[in-house]
Amino acid sequence: MSRQTSPLTLSQLAELTGGTVIGDGNLLIERVVHPMQVKGPNDLALILDVKLLGKLAQLPLQTILLPQLPDGAPPVAVPNQLIVPRPKVALAKLLDVYKQPPYLNTGEDPKQNIHPTAIVHPSAQLDESVQVGPYATIGPDTTLGAGTIVMDRVTIGAQTTLGQNCRIYPGVVIGDDIQIGNHVIIQPNAVIGCDGFSYVTREAGSIETARASGGDISATNDEILRIESIGTVVLEDHVEIGAGTTVDRATLGETRIKAFTKIDNQVQIAHNVTIERNCLIASQVGIAGSAVLEEGVVAGGQAGVKDHARVGAHSILMAQSGITCDLAPKTIWVGTPGMPHKEFTRNRMHLKSIKGLKEKLNTLSNQVEQLAAPTPETAPV
Repeated sequence: MSRQTSPLTLSQLAELTGGTVIGDGNLLIERVVHPMQVKGPNDLALILDVKLLGKLAQLPLQTILLPQLPDGAPPVAVPNQLIVPRPKVALAKLLDVYKQPPYLNTGEDPKQNIHPTAIVHPSAQLDESVQVGPYATIGPDTTLGAGTIVMDRVTIGAQTTLGQNCRIYPGVVIGDDIQIGNHVIIQPNAVIGCDGFSYVTREAGSIETARASGGDISATNDEILRIESIGTVVLEDHVEIGAGTTVDRATLGETRIKAFTKIDNQVQIAHNVTIERNCLIASQVGIAGSAVLEEGVVAGGQAGVKDHARVGAHSILMAQSGITCDLAPKTIWVGTPGMPHKEFTRNRMHLKSIKGLKEKLNTLSNQVEQLAAPTPETAPV
Protein backbone atom coordinates (compact mmCIF):
# COMPACT_ATOMS: atom_id res chain seq x y z
CA MET A 1 0.00 0.00 0.00
CA SER A 2 1.30 3.45 -0.90
CA ARG A 3 1.82 5.70 2.07
CA GLN A 4 2.23 8.94 0.10
CA THR A 5 -0.29 11.77 0.21
CA SER A 6 -0.96 14.07 -2.75
CA PRO A 7 -0.47 17.78 -2.01
CA LEU A 8 -3.35 20.19 -2.56
CA THR A 9 -3.24 23.91 -3.29
CA LEU A 10 -4.13 26.48 -0.67
CA SER A 11 -7.27 27.31 -2.66
CA GLN A 12 -8.31 23.64 -2.71
CA LEU A 13 -7.86 23.50 1.05
CA ALA A 14 -9.97 26.64 1.40
CA GLU A 15 -12.75 24.92 -0.54
CA LEU A 16 -12.40 21.84 1.67
CA THR A 17 -12.55 23.79 4.94
CA GLY A 18 -14.92 26.59 3.96
CA GLY A 19 -12.11 29.12 4.46
CA THR A 20 -10.74 32.07 2.53
CA VAL A 21 -7.24 32.63 1.15
CA ILE A 22 -4.95 35.61 1.53
CA GLY A 23 -1.88 35.35 -0.71
CA ASP A 24 -0.98 32.67 -3.25
CA GLY A 25 -3.94 30.31 -3.67
CA ASN A 26 -1.95 28.16 -6.13
CA LEU A 27 0.71 27.32 -3.54
CA LEU A 28 0.99 23.54 -3.09
CA ILE A 29 0.70 22.43 0.55
CA GLU A 30 2.78 19.31 1.11
CA ARG A 31 2.37 19.03 4.89
CA VAL A 32 0.20 20.36 7.70
CA VAL A 33 2.38 20.93 10.78
CA HIS A 34 2.76 22.52 14.19
CA PRO A 35 4.16 26.06 13.88
CA MET A 36 7.40 24.95 15.54
CA GLN A 37 7.93 22.26 12.85
CA VAL A 38 7.78 24.43 9.72
CA LYS A 39 10.50 23.74 7.17
CA GLY A 40 9.38 25.88 4.24
CA PRO A 41 6.52 27.70 2.47
CA ASN A 42 4.87 24.43 1.44
CA ASP A 43 4.20 23.58 5.09
CA LEU A 44 0.88 24.85 6.41
CA ALA A 45 1.34 25.88 10.05
CA LEU A 46 -1.83 25.33 12.07
CA ILE A 47 -2.69 28.13 14.49
CA LEU A 48 -6.00 27.19 16.10
CA ASP A 49 -6.19 30.05 18.61
CA VAL A 50 -5.58 33.71 17.75
CA LYS A 51 -4.12 34.18 21.24
CA LEU A 52 -1.03 32.30 20.04
CA LEU A 53 -0.23 34.79 17.28
CA GLY A 54 1.81 37.04 19.56
CA LYS A 55 3.93 34.13 20.80
CA LEU A 56 4.62 32.99 17.24
CA ALA A 57 5.46 36.42 15.82
CA GLN A 58 9.21 35.72 15.86
CA LEU A 59 8.92 32.53 13.78
CA PRO A 60 9.65 32.75 10.03
CA LEU A 61 6.16 31.57 9.06
CA GLN A 62 5.16 31.91 5.41
CA THR A 63 1.91 29.90 5.22
CA ILE A 64 -0.55 29.58 8.09
CA LEU A 65 -4.07 28.49 8.95
CA LEU A 66 -5.78 30.66 11.53
CA PRO A 67 -9.28 31.54 12.77
CA GLN A 68 -11.13 34.66 11.76
CA LEU A 69 -9.59 37.64 13.58
CA PRO A 70 -11.84 39.83 15.72
CA ASP A 71 -12.85 43.22 14.39
CA GLY A 72 -10.13 45.82 14.84
CA ALA A 73 -7.32 43.29 15.21
CA PRO A 74 -4.04 44.25 13.48
CA PRO A 75 -3.27 42.38 10.25
CA VAL A 76 -1.06 39.30 10.40
CA ALA A 77 2.30 39.74 8.68
CA VAL A 78 2.38 36.32 6.98
CA PRO A 79 2.21 36.28 3.17
CA ASN A 80 -0.06 33.22 2.72
CA GLN A 81 -3.04 32.66 5.00
CA LEU A 82 -5.97 30.25 5.13
CA ILE A 83 -8.64 31.81 7.35
CA VAL A 84 -11.30 29.35 8.57
CA PRO A 85 -14.52 29.79 10.59
CA ARG A 86 -14.07 26.69 12.78
CA PRO A 87 -10.39 25.82 13.27
CA LYS A 88 -10.91 22.39 14.86
CA VAL A 89 -13.36 21.37 12.14
CA ALA A 90 -10.75 22.47 9.59
CA LEU A 91 -8.14 20.47 11.53
CA ALA A 92 -10.27 17.31 11.28
CA LYS A 93 -10.69 17.72 7.53
CA LEU A 94 -7.05 18.55 6.88
CA LEU A 95 -5.66 15.67 8.90
CA ASP A 96 -8.02 13.29 7.12
CA VAL A 97 -6.49 14.44 3.82
CA TYR A 98 -2.85 14.47 4.95
CA LYS A 99 -2.81 11.44 7.23
CA GLN A 100 -0.50 8.58 6.34
CA PRO A 101 -2.44 5.42 5.47
CA PRO A 102 -1.73 2.58 7.90
CA TYR A 103 1.09 0.30 6.88
CA LEU A 104 -0.16 -3.14 5.95
CA ASN A 105 2.07 -6.03 4.91
CA THR A 106 0.21 -8.22 2.42
CA GLY A 107 3.30 -10.03 1.14
CA GLU A 108 6.07 -9.59 -1.38
CA ASP A 109 3.76 -9.29 -4.37
CA PRO A 110 2.43 -5.69 -4.51
CA LYS A 111 -0.71 -6.93 -6.31
CA GLN A 112 -1.50 -9.35 -3.50
CA ASN A 113 -4.22 -8.26 -1.08
CA ILE A 114 -4.05 -11.14 1.38
CA HIS A 115 -0.83 -12.09 3.16
CA PRO A 116 0.18 -15.74 2.65
CA THR A 117 0.13 -16.40 6.39
CA ALA A 118 -3.48 -15.23 6.81
CA ILE A 119 -6.06 -17.97 7.31
CA VAL A 120 -9.27 -17.23 5.42
CA HIS A 121 -11.97 -19.90 5.49
CA PRO A 122 -13.06 -21.00 2.00
CA SER A 123 -16.67 -20.01 2.70
CA ALA A 124 -15.76 -16.47 3.77
CA GLN A 125 -16.76 -13.79 1.24
CA LEU A 126 -14.23 -10.99 0.83
CA ASP A 127 -14.61 -8.21 -1.68
CA GLU A 128 -11.66 -8.21 -4.06
CA SER A 129 -10.47 -4.89 -2.62
CA VAL A 130 -10.28 -6.19 0.97
CA GLN A 131 -6.74 -6.30 2.38
CA VAL A 132 -5.68 -8.80 5.04
CA GLY A 133 -2.38 -8.71 6.94
CA PRO A 134 -0.12 -11.42 8.36
CA TYR A 135 -1.51 -14.11 10.69
CA ALA A 136 -5.06 -12.77 10.55
CA THR A 137 -7.86 -15.34 10.80
CA ILE A 138 -11.28 -15.02 9.18
CA GLY A 139 -13.92 -17.62 9.95
CA PRO A 140 -16.54 -19.44 7.88
CA ASP A 141 -19.45 -17.59 6.24
CA THR A 142 -18.01 -14.22 7.26
CA THR A 143 -18.41 -11.29 4.87
CA LEU A 144 -16.08 -8.30 4.45
CA GLY A 145 -17.14 -5.32 2.33
CA ALA A 146 -15.22 -3.30 -0.21
CA GLY A 147 -12.22 -1.32 0.99
CA THR A 148 -12.04 -2.94 4.43
CA ILE A 149 -8.55 -3.38 5.89
CA VAL A 150 -7.80 -6.20 8.35
CA MET A 151 -4.33 -5.82 9.85
CA ASP A 152 -1.99 -8.40 11.32
CA ARG A 153 -3.07 -10.89 14.02
CA VAL A 154 -6.76 -9.95 13.81
CA THR A 155 -9.23 -12.71 14.58
CA ILE A 156 -12.72 -12.58 13.07
CA GLY A 157 -15.13 -15.38 13.88
CA ALA A 158 -17.80 -17.19 11.93
CA GLN A 159 -20.93 -15.70 10.31
CA THR A 160 -19.79 -12.16 11.06
CA THR A 161 -20.38 -9.22 8.74
CA LEU A 162 -18.15 -6.18 8.25
CA GLY A 163 -19.29 -3.44 5.90
CA GLN A 164 -17.32 -1.23 3.57
CA ASN A 165 -14.17 0.75 4.37
CA CYS A 166 -13.70 -0.61 7.88
CA ARG A 167 -10.26 -0.41 9.47
CA ILE A 168 -9.42 -3.20 11.93
CA TYR A 169 -6.08 -2.67 13.71
CA PRO A 170 -3.64 -5.36 14.94
CA GLY A 171 -4.69 -7.74 17.66
CA VAL A 172 -8.43 -7.08 17.47
CA VAL A 173 -10.73 -10.01 18.23
CA ILE A 174 -14.24 -10.03 16.73
CA GLY A 175 -16.43 -12.94 17.74
CA ASP A 176 -18.99 -15.05 15.91
CA ASP A 177 -22.29 -13.65 14.60
CA ILE A 178 -21.30 -9.98 14.98
CA GLN A 179 -22.71 -7.24 12.74
CA ILE A 180 -20.44 -4.30 11.90
CA GLY A 181 -21.48 -1.49 9.57
CA ASN A 182 -19.55 0.75 7.18
CA HIS A 183 -16.58 3.00 8.01
CA VAL A 184 -16.08 1.41 11.44
CA ILE A 185 -12.64 1.76 13.06
CA ILE A 186 -11.52 -0.67 15.78
CA GLN A 187 -8.20 0.15 17.43
CA PRO A 188 -5.56 -2.43 18.55
CA ASN A 189 -6.45 -5.23 20.95
CA ALA A 190 -10.13 -4.38 21.31
CA VAL A 191 -12.51 -7.30 21.76
CA ILE A 192 -15.98 -7.25 20.21
CA GLY A 193 -18.39 -10.01 21.19
CA CYS A 194 -16.85 -11.52 24.31
CA ASP A 195 -19.25 -13.20 26.76
CA GLY A 196 -21.13 -11.03 29.21
CA PHE A 197 -20.43 -11.16 32.94
CA SER A 198 -23.66 -12.99 33.70
CA TYR A 199 -24.04 -15.51 36.54
CA VAL A 200 -26.64 -16.71 39.03
CA THR A 201 -26.48 -18.57 42.35
CA ARG A 202 -28.59 -21.71 42.74
CA GLU A 203 -30.24 -20.18 45.80
CA ALA A 204 -30.59 -16.50 46.66
CA GLY A 205 -27.10 -15.27 47.53
CA SER A 206 -25.46 -12.19 49.01
CA ILE A 207 -26.48 -9.72 46.31
CA GLU A 208 -30.14 -10.77 46.12
CA THR A 209 -30.64 -10.82 49.87
CA ALA A 210 -28.92 -7.47 50.31
CA ARG A 211 -31.17 -5.89 47.70
CA ALA A 212 -34.33 -7.47 49.10
CA SER A 213 -33.60 -6.40 52.67
CA GLY A 214 -32.26 -2.96 51.92
CA GLY A 215 -28.70 -3.74 52.94
CA ASP A 216 -28.55 -6.89 55.11
CA ILE A 217 -26.63 -9.90 53.77
CA SER A 218 -28.39 -13.03 54.97
CA ALA A 219 -27.02 -15.61 52.51
CA THR A 220 -23.78 -16.49 50.78
CA ASN A 221 -22.83 -17.39 47.21
CA ASP A 222 -22.30 -21.12 47.62
CA GLU A 223 -22.61 -22.14 43.96
CA ILE A 224 -22.29 -19.76 41.02
CA LEU A 225 -23.82 -20.87 37.72
CA ARG A 226 -22.81 -19.49 34.34
CA ILE A 227 -25.41 -17.84 32.07
CA GLU A 228 -24.25 -18.25 28.50
CA SER A 229 -24.23 -15.27 26.13
CA ILE A 230 -25.89 -16.30 22.87
CA GLY A 231 -26.86 -12.83 21.61
CA THR A 232 -24.87 -10.53 19.35
CA VAL A 233 -23.15 -7.17 19.07
CA VAL A 234 -24.12 -4.59 16.47
CA LEU A 235 -21.80 -1.69 15.62
CA GLU A 236 -23.50 0.74 13.28
CA ASP A 237 -21.87 2.97 10.63
CA HIS A 238 -18.99 5.28 11.57
CA VAL A 239 -18.60 3.84 15.08
CA GLU A 240 -15.07 3.92 16.49
CA ILE A 241 -13.79 1.60 19.23
CA GLY A 242 -10.61 2.45 21.17
CA ALA A 243 -7.63 0.26 21.99
CA GLY A 244 -8.20 -2.38 24.65
CA THR A 245 -11.94 -1.73 24.84
CA THR A 246 -14.32 -4.66 25.34
CA VAL A 247 -17.90 -4.90 24.11
CA ASP A 248 -19.79 -7.89 25.52
CA ARG A 249 -22.34 -9.75 23.44
CA ALA A 250 -25.93 -9.82 24.69
CA THR A 251 -27.37 -12.67 26.70
CA LEU A 252 -30.20 -13.20 24.20
CA GLY A 253 -30.75 -10.11 22.05
CA GLU A 254 -28.12 -7.56 21.09
CA THR A 255 -25.62 -5.12 22.48
CA ARG A 256 -25.92 -2.17 20.09
CA ILE A 257 -23.73 0.89 19.52
CA LYS A 258 -25.43 3.25 17.13
CA ALA A 259 -24.00 5.33 14.31
CA PHE A 260 -21.26 7.94 14.79
CA THR A 261 -20.63 7.07 18.45
CA LYS A 262 -16.96 7.26 19.44
CA ILE A 263 -15.53 5.14 22.25
CA ASP A 264 -12.09 5.68 23.78
CA ASN A 265 -9.49 3.20 25.04
CA GLN A 266 -10.05 0.68 27.86
CA VAL A 267 -13.81 1.08 28.08
CA GLN A 268 -16.02 -1.77 29.32
CA ILE A 269 -19.45 -2.10 27.70
CA ALA A 270 -21.44 -4.93 29.24
CA HIS A 271 -24.08 -7.26 27.81
CA ASN A 272 -27.39 -5.87 26.49
CA VAL A 273 -26.19 -2.26 26.63
CA THR A 274 -27.54 0.25 24.09
CA ILE A 275 -25.52 3.35 23.23
CA GLU A 276 -27.35 5.61 20.84
CA ARG A 277 -26.02 7.94 18.12
CA ASN A 278 -23.31 10.57 18.51
CA CYS A 279 -22.17 9.61 22.02
CA LEU A 280 -18.62 10.28 23.24
CA ILE A 281 -17.29 7.80 25.79
CA ALA A 282 -13.88 8.59 27.32
CA SER A 283 -11.22 6.25 28.68
CA GLN A 284 -11.96 3.68 31.42
CA VAL A 285 -15.70 4.25 31.48
CA GLY A 286 -17.69 1.24 32.69
CA ILE A 287 -21.26 0.68 31.52
CA ALA A 288 -23.08 -2.15 33.29
CA GLY A 289 -25.52 -4.62 31.77
CA SER A 290 -28.71 -3.42 30.06
CA ALA A 291 -27.92 0.27 30.63
CA VAL A 292 -29.03 2.73 27.96
CA LEU A 293 -27.18 5.87 26.93
CA GLU A 294 -29.45 8.01 24.83
CA GLU A 295 -28.33 10.14 21.89
CA GLY A 296 -25.45 12.55 22.36
CA VAL A 297 -24.38 11.50 25.87
CA VAL A 298 -20.82 12.45 26.87
CA ALA A 299 -19.12 10.34 29.57
CA GLY A 300 -15.84 11.54 31.08
CA GLY A 301 -12.96 9.27 32.07
CA GLN A 302 -13.69 6.56 34.66
CA ALA A 303 -17.39 7.37 34.88
CA GLY A 304 -19.58 4.40 35.75
CA VAL A 305 -23.22 3.63 34.90
CA LYS A 306 -25.15 1.00 36.89
CA ASP A 307 -27.08 -1.83 35.29
CA HIS A 308 -30.48 -0.97 33.75
CA ALA A 309 -29.95 2.79 34.25
CA ARG A 310 -31.03 5.13 31.46
CA VAL A 311 -28.98 8.26 30.81
CA GLY A 312 -31.03 10.95 29.10
CA ALA A 313 -30.10 12.40 25.73
CA HIS A 314 -27.26 14.95 25.55
CA SER A 315 -26.38 14.56 29.24
CA ILE A 316 -22.79 14.95 30.43
CA LEU A 317 -21.25 12.56 32.97
CA MET A 318 -18.17 14.23 34.36
CA ALA A 319 -15.00 12.24 35.09
CA GLN A 320 -15.32 9.59 37.82
CA SER A 321 -19.03 10.18 38.29
CA GLY A 322 -21.04 7.18 39.46
CA ILE A 323 -24.53 6.99 38.00
CA THR A 324 -26.94 4.92 40.09
CA CYS A 325 -30.32 6.08 38.73
CA ASP A 326 -32.06 7.23 35.56
CA LEU A 327 -31.08 10.72 34.39
CA ALA A 328 -33.20 13.32 32.65
CA PRO A 329 -32.00 14.66 29.29
CA LYS A 330 -29.48 17.51 29.12
CA THR A 331 -28.26 17.22 32.69
CA ILE A 332 -24.70 17.39 33.99
CA TRP A 333 -23.79 14.87 36.70
CA VAL A 334 -20.70 14.64 38.87
CA GLY A 335 -19.43 12.74 41.90
CA THR A 336 -20.07 9.32 43.42
CA PRO A 337 -22.87 8.68 43.97
CA GLY A 338 -23.64 11.03 41.11
CA MET A 339 -25.61 14.21 41.63
CA PRO A 340 -26.53 17.18 39.44
CA HIS A 341 -23.61 19.51 38.85
CA LYS A 342 -25.35 22.54 40.37
CA GLU A 343 -26.15 20.59 43.54
CA PHE A 344 -22.59 19.32 43.71
CA THR A 345 -21.27 22.87 43.37
CA ARG A 346 -23.56 24.13 46.15
CA ASN A 347 -22.44 21.28 48.40
CA ARG A 348 -18.79 22.12 47.75
CA MET A 349 -19.44 25.72 48.70
CA HIS A 350 -21.14 24.58 51.89
CA LEU A 351 -18.18 22.35 52.73
CA LYS A 352 -15.82 25.29 52.39
CA SER A 353 -17.93 27.27 54.86
CA ILE A 354 -17.95 24.52 57.50
CA LYS A 355 -14.65 25.63 59.04
CA GLY A 356 -16.01 29.12 59.65
CA LEU A 357 -19.28 27.73 61.03
CA LYS A 358 -17.38 25.46 63.39
CA GLU A 359 -15.38 28.39 64.73
CA LYS A 360 -18.58 30.39 65.26
CA LEU A 361 -20.21 27.43 67.04
CA ASN A 362 -17.19 27.05 69.33
CA THR A 363 -17.36 30.76 70.17
CA LEU A 364 -21.11 30.60 70.87
CA SER A 365 -20.66 27.44 72.93
CA ASN A 366 -18.02 29.14 75.07
CA GLN A 367 -20.27 32.15 75.54
CA VAL A 368 -23.21 29.95 76.60
CA GLU A 369 -21.02 28.10 79.09
CA GLN A 370 -19.85 31.39 80.56
CA LEU A 371 -23.45 32.64 80.86
CA ALA A 372 -24.52 29.38 82.49
CA ALA A 373 -21.63 29.33 84.97
CA PRO A 374 -22.68 30.33 88.58
CA THR A 375 -21.63 33.82 89.70
CA PRO A 376 -20.23 34.53 93.21
CA GLU A 377 -23.62 35.91 94.27
CA THR A 378 -25.50 32.75 93.13
CA ALA A 379 -22.92 30.18 94.07
CA PRO A 380 -23.97 27.87 96.97
CA VAL A 381 -22.43 28.54 100.37
